[in-house]
Amino acid sequence: WMILMVVYRNGRDWIVLMAVMVAVFYYCMWRWERRSELLRVFCNGIIFNFIYMVVFSLLHRPYLRFRHNRFGMGFHTVTVTGYYLAMVLAAIVVRLFLQYGKTKRWIDCWKELSLIGIANAYLFMTLSRTGYLSAFVMQIFVLIWMSLVWHKKKLLSILTSAGVILVASVLAFPMVFTAQRIIPAVANDPIYSEIEVWEYVIEKGDRKD
Repeated sequence: WMILMVVYRNGRDWIVLMAVMVAVFYYCMWRWERRSELLRVFCNGIIFNFIYMVVFSLLHRPYLRFRHNRFGMGFHTVTVTGYYLAMVLAAIVVRLFLQYGKTKRWIDCWKELSLIGIANAYLFMTLSRTGYLSAFVMQIFVLIWMSLVWHKKKLLSILTSAGVILVASVLAFPMVFTAQRIIPAVANDPIYSEIEVWEYVIEKGDRKD
């Protein structure tokens, strides 16, 4: 399936291929006796991959990302980046509530809140409406589920949790945006292996239309 995703690159076929991959994964997890451990390791793998993607984006920013107003991290379309970040946020938000359930203090969840803020900041920079919608619905769903069902809290807890996530995202955005604008230029090691060439950029000497 991964080979087919590479062959088809980006298109309508990706939705079907990704759905089949997720269905097979859930089937394997459902049949395995240690599925709770698999889920924890899977979420940690997603978070570790996200940290790697952030470091890579800061040190080896693709050349065309310097010229384009929508940032796609290491992916060749911002829509795929939106899907990826929605998955990352799902893993981090679940970890956030598991950590909060143990400590009952938001200050002890600073690592998870920092990661959520960074992920939401990169999601905002994609300007992907699909990514916005999927991440927003997912985070609201997880907030309601973890607060009402898992922690047996009331509506006020949902609003408090949403406020904490919002504050973390607002505080993280100026730092992430500034770092993503400055550090790649200072590192001065862009990559040129672009899959698609964007023609809708504004440069000196372009036609006025």
